[in-house]
Amino acid sequence: MKRSRRSYILPVLVVTALTASGCGTRLTHAEVVRVNGGALATAASGQDGSGGAAGLTGGTSGQLGESQTGGTSGTLSQSGSGGAGGSQVTSGGSSTAPGQAPAQAGGTSGGAGGGTTGLASGIPIVIGNAGSYTGLGTSGLDTAKQALQAWAADLNAHGGLKGHPIKLVIKDDGSDASKARAQVQEMVEKDHVIALVANLGYTSSADAWQGYLEQKRVPAIGGNGVAKGWSSSPVFFSQAGSADTMYYGTVVVGAKFGAGKNFGSIVCSEDAACTNASDAWNSKGYAKKVGLNPKYSAEVSLAQPDYTGECLQAKSAGVQILAVLLDPATTKRLMASCAQQGYKPQYLLTYSEEAIDTVNYAPDILSAQTQLPFTGLNTASYNAFLRVWNKYTNKPPTPYAVTAWASAKIFERAAMDAKELTPAGIIDALYKYRGERFGGYTIPMSYGPHGTTSAKCTFYLRGLNGKWTAPLADKPVCW
Repeated sequence: MKRSRRSYILPVLVVTALTASGCGTRLTHAEVVRVNGGALATAASGQDGSGGAAGLTGGTSGQLGESQTGGTSGTLSQSGSGGAGGSQVTSGGSSTAPGQAPAQAGGTSGGAGGGTTGLASGIPIVIGNAGSYTGLGTSGLDTAKQALQAWAADLNAHGGLKGHPIKLVIKDDGSDASKARAQVQEMVEKDHVIALVANLGYTSSADAWQGYLEQKRVPAIGGNGVAKGWSSSPVFFSQAGSADTMYYGTVVVGAKFGAGKNFGSIVCSEDAACTNASDAWNSKGYAKKVGLNPKYSAEVSLAQPDYTGECLQAKSAGVQILAVLLDPATTKRLMASCAQQGYKPQYLLTYSEEAIDTVNYAPDILSAQTQLPFTGLNTASYNAFLRVWNKYTNKPPTPYAVTAWASAKIFERAAMDAKELTPAGIIDALYKYRGERFGGYTIPMSYGPHGTTSAKCTFYLRGLNGKWTAPLADKPVCW
């Protein structure tokens, strides 16, 4: 078995942005601001990465903000003027400190807490989001941020949580773990967040603020799933199975639905998630354990101009099913390189490699999805997500959008079940869940003082002849 290696270190699996495409009816800027309880604000970057301009364009679209830049925090007012880059604040009114339950206020309420619709009018529930939205290889993560914004805007438009509007405080650490730690502390001590939700960023960032959240007993709900806290910390609550479950689930999908048994893998050298996957599939014997025959493995750089050499080596080794763990853009480049050499294996992906158009680059793709598949199915849960996503964005959905949505739904459920809307109340509610699927967005999840545990399951997505389908819909593959 041949294995090449390059010495790049990067603490997160990188992702890339998708090409936007218009769909659905969207709110105007004024309507989006209104349903967010005041000002929906961003310190968004332009195409060149410079900060300043508002992510919500006035008057013509309800599109949520794009990427962000580093720097000090700033809040845009309702008129659209703003501060410096580095944070994004979705305003909803005054906030309360952790441990202080917001008081009920008068006005029309409903939404998740009642039967009528209308704008939430209670004291806001403040939620934080710690992400890596700028820096090397982070351009695709903005769809997670936008899904979280869309969830909050839609919930606020329908009465909020128990009559309280959601206020989001979103921080971009610029791929800097030391900044991430300081930003999380600011959100807890200055903004008084009761939870961090959908924290998709660098693994090193989550590692940096894990200890602080444990000290303050503030929950983090949803994230990249790779940092150690997601499976071991008493205040981390993952929306997906552990990294090891993802690695094993990927080859389970390959063995169960694949057309051949000769297995190969090509992964990035920049991130521990990639190299750990390769070790699991090959050195630890996961591929062989599920009935596949490992024939070839390689680590490649995301910066390579092409992947002709690796494609030819995999072809020569007789690889029929090729597992790939790269970012979406590089995955498509690799597929193009292999096709140019007349090599068209059945590809096996994890959820982080796909874009809507990836299906156009290879005739046959199998994918293990850590949350509900991001496309290709028609279920009540998925359609509920898609309705809100299309209302507030002009992009096709992505795996990271569903990741954030699932994370938000876990928080929403915990907030509804909590005896008090405080960090402690949210944690207590989460600890009671055993084998919970949160409306079908997750595999069965359980939480407790020793961290997140999950059923040994994954979702299954298929790309065949230019079309994505979810053959099992929202039913997981379990082992």
